[in-house]
Amino acid sequence: MTWLGYAQTSMPFLHLLLFTVLALLLVPLQLRFRLLWLVLAAVYLHAVFVSLNAGRRRTWLGLRWLFVSAWIVALALRVAPVTDPHLATLFHVTSRMLMVALLGGCLVSALDYVLRGREVSADRIFAAIVAYMLAGLAFAAVYVAVHAVAPDSFALSPVTGGNEHEQIEVQLIYYSFVTIATLGYGDITPRLPLAQMLSVLEAVFGQFYVAVVIAWLVSRYAARGPAP
Repeated sequence: MTWLGYAQTSMPFLHLLLFTVLALLLVPLQLRFRLLWLVLAAVYLHAVFVSLNAGRRRTWLGLRWLFVSAWIVALALRVAPVTDPHLATLFHVTSRMLMVALLGGCLVSALDYVLRGREVSADRIFAAIVAYMLAGLAFAAVYVAVHAVAPDSFALSPVTGGNEHEQIEVQLIYYSFVTIATLGYGDITPRLPLAQMLSVLEAVFGQFYVAVVIAWLVSRYAARGPAP
């Protein structure tokens, strides 16, 4: 089965949700096995095909290959052998912002699929959860870009060894999901104003998303009653 065919299965967002959860569990292992970041990159590509295909609208389908191109460019920038530190920072930030655009498009397409449906199916609920997780990953990519430009933006745990980018990315993915869920552990904190305001926006988004979108979907799903 091709990747596109896989995206057209009966419950594609359930599959994407499971794939995303597995990838997040594998994220810490990239500190020992550096190529494991490709697993998370595969989640992004999977999200492109599943969410944009679910949209079914000509606009979303037309954007699919544009998003795939952005994914390829982002990966190429990430692995480009650059020695100049300023150029390396530019490549790193551009790569992260391309991923933000990609994840943002997938999030909007997934929400379009969720909200325009006349009936609330289980897969639409899974799509809403996937959109929430994509938002967490998108904010994490923004934080990585902000940290690359202003390293004092966050109070992180000490980074040791040669895999500095991977360690920072793992910490900021963790921080993003702690923030969107408003858990507030306090082990990582934003220091500079831009990082602080982005964290506020993510926390507000997370609160309203769960209170409005998820609650609305679950209530509609429960109100369907038993099948005749």
